[in-house]
Amino acid sequence: MSQKKFNLEIHKPYSTFTHDQPTPVPYLIDGLLPLSAFSVLGAKPKQGKSSMSRCEAVAVAKGEPFLDRPTTRGEVLLCSLEDPRQHVDGCLRVLEYNPETDAAIHLVTELPRDVTETVNAIADKLATLPHVTFVILDTLAKTLRARDSGSYDEMLALCEQLHDLARRTGVHIQALTHCKKVQPEDPFDGFLGSVIVRGEPDTNIVLFTSRGKRLIQSETRMGIPWEPTEIKAEVVTVGKSQMVKRFYFGDTAQQIQDENETQREANTRVMLRSRILAALKAQGGEGLMAEILDSVMGKKQMKYEARDELIKDGIVSMSGVAHSKNPLRLKLTRHDEPAPAVTPPVSVAREYLCCKYDDCTNLLPHEGFCKRHQELACLN
Repeated sequence: MSQKKFNLEIHKPYSTFTHDQPTPVPYLIDGLLPLSAFSVLGAKPKQGKSSMSRCEAVAVAKGEPFLDRPTTRGEVLLCSLEDPRQHVDGCLRVLEYNPETDAAIHLVTELPRDVTETVNAIADKLATLPHVTFVILDTLAKTLRARDSGSYDEMLALCEQLHDLARRTGVHIQALTHCKKVQPEDPFDGFLGSVIVRGEPDTNIVLFTSRGKRLIQSETRMGIPWEPTEIKAEVVTVGKSQMVKRFYFGDTAQQIQDENETQREANTRVMLRSRILAALKAQGGEGLMAEILDSVMGKKQMKYEARDELIKDGIVSMSGVAHSKNPLRLKLTRHDEPAPAVTPPVSVAREYLCCKYDDCTNLLPHEGFCKRHQELACLN
């Protein structure tokens, strides 16, 4: 039997326009999850993937914003293949899902072990549930059942079936996936399995930890991605379980970095003041400025700034004339100056200091010095 010949379908540019204007892409969650599209939500095990997907589901069922983004109200097919049903019910109750007033959430706890059979079963069910707009697959691995999740060709063939199903039915399909134990520099590269797990979806969302804070980030073919932003959770205890009541944003990664850098500079100035005072005391309270500052480790400009602060505060006085026979001298004028306090940056307080350069692994005791970078250590 001869195979039917494939014919290319040709479209003219702007054929999707309406009244000579681009037709807007319809979104389930504005700028994040388009309809007729496929997405992946990834994180390491037990880091909040399922909780976040349930928050999405309830937001869509209520037609309420999810993480400050508007949603389009619709029914949800929630395929929860890992958590027991009573736990899912408990989480939905904490999220204040109301079956009487909200759009329906249909729970599924088992899928076939063959992805083609799964796709057909979901398609058949969606035909009887015309108001479903959101399908959640928790997890991707238990949906695909790949023989080799690292195989590009196999994973492409499997993921394409989910993507095609979303396009045929007009729903958004989101699959949850685990991330690798060792976190790469690019968090999206942490998705377990072939690169196709990142490449095939229209939207990727990842939860990851950086400098002691949990962050969320997204990338998308359509819409507006989230830059790395701190994500926080309001957690309640129900019986002997903790459940997420809501997620909300903290600072962006850039804001955290800027705040940390400001605090690092402040800490460095505090330490330089302390070391200038110590050097003065070692010389009996008075000495040549050049000798005092040369004995202190640190950037020249910051040492001058610390010196000026000490003079302004009336702790140290300066006399003499620069580049003359009467060189500049520093004199300790107040001997009761308390030890300065060093404040940890907002990321995470530690017992040790480390070099401020991200690629430096030098761990140093309090007020240590990084010989590799010739820099004062700073809290990190």
